[in-house]
Amino acid sequence: MPNENSANLLNGARELPHCIDLEKCILASALLDEDVHIDVLGDVFAEYFFDNRNRIIFEALRKMDDDRKPLDHNLLIECLKDIGKYEQSGGEAYLSELITTTATTTNVNHYVEEVKDKWILRTLIKTAGTITDESFETGADAEKTLASAEQRIFDIAKGENDKNAPILLKNLTEKIYKDIERNIGKDGVVGLRSGFEELDKTTTGFRAGELIVIGARPSMGKTALGLSMALEMAKEENVKPIVIFSLEMPTDQVVHRFLSAESGVDLRNIRGGMSPDELNKILGVGDKLNKLPIFISDGSASVTDIAAKSRRIAKEYGGLGCIVIDYLQLITSPKENKSYNRENEVASISRSLKFLAKELKTPVIALAQVNREVEKHQPRLKGDGENTGNKPKLSDLRESGAIEQDADAVLFIHRDSYYYPKNEKDMKDEQKAAFDRVKNKAEIIIAKQRNGPTGSIEIGYIPECAKFCEPISSDRKGEYEDEEEGRRF
Repeated sequence: MPNENSANLLNGARELPHCIDLEKCILASALLDEDVHIDVLGDVFAEYFFDNRNRIIFEALRKMDDDRKPLDHNLLIECLKDIGKYEQSGGEAYLSELITTTATTTNVNHYVEEVKDKWILRTLIKTAGTITDESFETGADAEKTLASAEQRIFDIAKGENDKNAPILLKNLTEKIYKDIERNIGKDGVVGLRSGFEELDKTTTGFRAGELIVIGARPSMGKTALGLSMALEMAKEENVKPIVIFSLEMPTDQVVHRFLSAESGVDLRNIRGGMSPDELNKILGVGDKLNKLPIFISDGSASVTDIAAKSRRIAKEYGGLGCIVIDYLQLITSPKENKSYNRENEVASISRSLKFLAKELKTPVIALAQVNREVEKHQPRLKGDGENTGNKPKLSDLRESGAIEQDADAVLFIHRDSYYYPKNEKDMKDEQKAAFDRVKNKAEIIIAKQRNGPTGSIEIGYIPECAKFCEPISSDRKGEYEDEEEGRRF
């Protein structure tokens, strides 16, 4: 096992990338034209400067700007003296050299890009050394080390030299005011639309950094709702990629559901026994689906896997529209840990998903199982087919109370038809009539919303296509519309 510090070996073997002349050009441009400092240097960090003298001078210019002082050569000297770094900055000789540097303010963007590139290369070299050191450590965990390495590289790619640094309030308000002004006159939906109008109005859309949990009993329709949302989100104009992690269902079955939802062809027929007319419908929606920015990953996965794959797509496409995970309790733990029980593992997973949503600045929709206890809620069905019991509550989320704590919103799916016999032939006439009144009804229960009201929203459900859809209108309860087919039921 080597004892040498590999980071030092990497750094000391060759001269680190830098361009001091261009660093001086940036500083000279700022002194020549104050607008350069305001318009260009706001995204420049002191760490970009390789020469310590240039770094000190840049920090002084920033301080002068914060103090509302003109970026003047003489005032710069006074500032450096005030902060006790005049000699460290090179003194009069270096400052005089700086103001005589030939720099063109119109080229300052080019100067900044070149200097930033050199900083990225230096950071990569340092990070590579750190990764090497961690890999040589006794008992190093390969999966954790790989995840750490990928995270470090991803942070460099995003140019985040201190992504968790506190931000001064005044630096936040200007952006927030612009966001508020931009949304004036709109319908109130500022986040990603789910495809369900009433839900979007109530939640104002799913926003970057939010963890949304959708809970339901098995076969209640959580996968159908998650995929219905993903499909509608992907149709939004200029939307970034929608990434679906299907941990229970293989990719071909996910595509079958999309084809059924878009064509109106019975899902069972797609799996075998389609008529020529149904085949034409399926082929007709193929081009439409192919244009949607949807990525699907199936099979088992840990949070590390989900994060790594999401980061790669985000890097390639400049961000993500949404991450959909089906479902949360199927996410695997990296390794068996006897000191943790399953509840602790699920709590760790939900926290990690919340952190991932914030890191990638995208909503994460995690489907989740609901406890069997919901079946014991009373009363059950009323005579008209309406169910006033069996509706899930926050306490019914399976395996961990941390899920509801970490989530920004918790939605439950409820369908009265779920509690009828699965085969309509087993129903009596009165029961069949009641079933017909509710078979296409569904309810989304907003049990928690960090930034909005709770309540229930009625939507439609097409069991043949495993698809949720909109009611026609609020004054025509019980009637629903499949927009793709123009059907009402």
